[in-house]
Amino acid sequence: MNTVQEYFTPRQCGGVSGYTDQKYGLLNRYKHQTPWLSVGIGETGLEYEADLFCDFTFAPLRRQRLPWYRVTQADVQELPYQAGSIGLVSALSMLYYVPDQARAVDEIGRVLTPGGRAILEFLGWSLRAVHSMWKYPLQHYPLWPYQIRHLLREWKIIEWHRMLCDVQPTKHLLVVEHG
Repeated sequence: MNTVQEYFTPRQCGGVSGYTDQKYGLLNRYKHQTPWLSVGIGETGLEYEADLFCDFTFAPLRRQRLPWYRVTQADVQELPYQAGSIGLVSALSMLYYVPDQARAVDEIGRVLTPGGRAILEFLGWSLRAVHSMWKYPLQHYPLWPYQIRHLLREWKIIEWHRMLCDVQPTKHLLVVEHG
């Protein structure tokens, strides 16, 4: 397995903004795989260059002022796209809000073309994640690394970047290929 595993702390990557730069770097590196579907764009608008957008609600999509023909209201657990029709799926800052992450990952795999890739972000366990679960039960679903590996057991992990921190939730940013 040729997996790139990179561990970095906020200080090493320039804080949270440095982590966002990591996301932009991955998106820029893989955006040539089209069509590109951005799932769960929410408030960030990080993936403006995507070909297609979908989110669970229309409110954030309307605020982004995206062309209506590129926007779909859909649940990541039931994407309204044909099997094997999408070259790249980005699901950033949203999978940890999905109660059934396995179903979401399976659905992303279903719509990807053979050799298609997905850029996925998971929330990992940390002191902050424990506090978040205590304060806001059933709003975040963090995973341990072994759970992520199990969830992606049918995927080839190309890159795995982790931001380790005691104060903020640990983030796992992965580039994976279905197959």
